[in-house]
Amino acid sequence: MSYDPTIAGLIDRTDEDWGDPAENVAKRIDFGIPPIDKALFGMDCINGELLGIQANEKERKSTVLANILYNVASQKRFGVCIDTLESGMNPLAYRDVLISMVTTRTMIASVYGDDRAMWPVVHDIFAHPVLQDQLCVSKDFLWYSSRSARQQAAIEQAKKQLRGMPIVIFGPHPEEGDTKNLQASMQRWHLLYHGEHPKAKGKCVRVFGSDHLQEYAIRGDDYIRMEAVVPAFADFVTSHPGTVVIAVSQVSVTSTRLAKQGLGQKKAKGGAKLGAEVVTIFETEYDQKATPYTVTIGLSATRKRPFPTVTQEIDPSSGAFLRPGYRKLG
Repeated sequence: MSYDPTIAGLIDRTDEDWGDPAENVAKRIDFGIPPIDKALFGMDCINGELLGIQANEKERKSTVLANILYNVASQKRFGVCIDTLESGMNPLAYRDVLISMVTTRTMIASVYGDDRAMWPVVHDIFAHPVLQDQLCVSKDFLWYSSRSARQQAAIEQAKKQLRGMPIVIFGPHPEEGDTKNLQASMQRWHLLYHGEHPKAKGKCVRVFGSDHLQEYAIRGDDYIRMEAVVPAFADFVTSHPGTVVIAVSQVSVTSTRLAKQGLGQKKAKGGAKLGAEVVTIFETEYDQKATPYTVTIGLSATRKRPFPTVTQEIDPSSGAFLRPGYRKLG
């Protein structure tokens, strides 16, 4: 059937396009953060969308991305691709982060049960250093610490669980996927989308995370990079139906300083470009000294229904989300 551009023609196809709301709910892919999922109806894996996570450095952007993508992969409905562009967070480091996150949640569940909503307040879990040391496993722990039989069993269980998940991780080295090369990345994403990538046959990836945009090998400042990268991501979503791309962007030091002086919004130089193309931008805040057990997830911009600022309890050593996130009070 040829495309009918008239409003009458577009209205005639609404029943077919919208489908059954009950079936759509059943197919919904959640972020894993209840207040956000309630407001945004999860990710739009029907029409596709471009999302952003933006903050200054050391604000747990990668932590939030890793937990969201793990939650998507755990539903085992769509393949998930993680493109890491940072030299300090190569694919092996991302692997270890995921293992430590799952191990920590497994250990805590062995004490408090599988229902995360019934876990104690995070401060109470970590009130006793000995208990914290027993339950929490960092990525460094995996390399350098001896472990108890319970910890080793939890690590093996985490590895087994992750093995069965449709996750692929690529890094900046050419042999790892050449993630800093925008053109090569878009070609690789195309193959992953169609399940044709030689290392991930049949994965049919639908959710892509890029961490982070400023590291693409494009000459120029942040704005020039974003001018190239963001439209490429938007074009990919448009040309590959049902795709969700989550782009992590770091706020520049200059922008942060000017914002504190009241001279402008806290945005990276290219942040305006990201804001113009994305459906929603999440903004993270984390204070390692004052509130080490929580990360705040707010809203910078959205074309959807606004969601409340969320407090998400985390284990600071592994980055694992603990109890389900809740509306921030005050």
